[in-house]
Amino acid sequence: MIHESTSSGSSSAPRVLEYTDALTFEEFVADGLRYDATLRNLEIMAEAAKRVTDAVRERFADVPWRDLAGFRDRLTHACDALDDRVVWDAVQRSVPETVMAVRAALDLPTDVDVVRVDHGR
Repeated sequence: MIHESTSSGSSSAPRVLEYTDALTFEEFVADGLRYDATLRNLEIMAEAAKRVTDAVRERFADVPWRDLAGFRDRLTHACDALDDRVVWDAVQRSVPETVMAVRAALDLPTDVDVVRVDHGR
C-alpha cells in the first residue's frame, strides 16, 4: 500500500476512487456492480492494512492503520446490517484521507500517484 506495486492491497484505493468517481450516493447504492466492487476493494485495502508490519506502522504513523483494520472487520461481519452511508463516508472521506496521508508520509507532491493501478489485471 505504501510503495508502487501491482499487488491487490496497493491497487484497491485507486480502484475505489475510480469506481465511485462522479457518483452521487443514490447512484452508488443503486449500481449493484459498482457497489459490490467497491466493497470488495475496501475489504482488500483494509485487510492489507491489518498485515502491515509494526515498522511500517511506526514509519507512517499518520496513516490510520487501526481504523482501516477495524473497518475491514465491520465490512466482513456486518452482512445485511451494513449501513450504506458508512460505506459512502469511507469512499468519500476515509479513502482519500488515507491516500493523502500516505502521500504526505512519502513527501510526494499531490500530482504524483501514491500507487499504480495495473489495468492489465
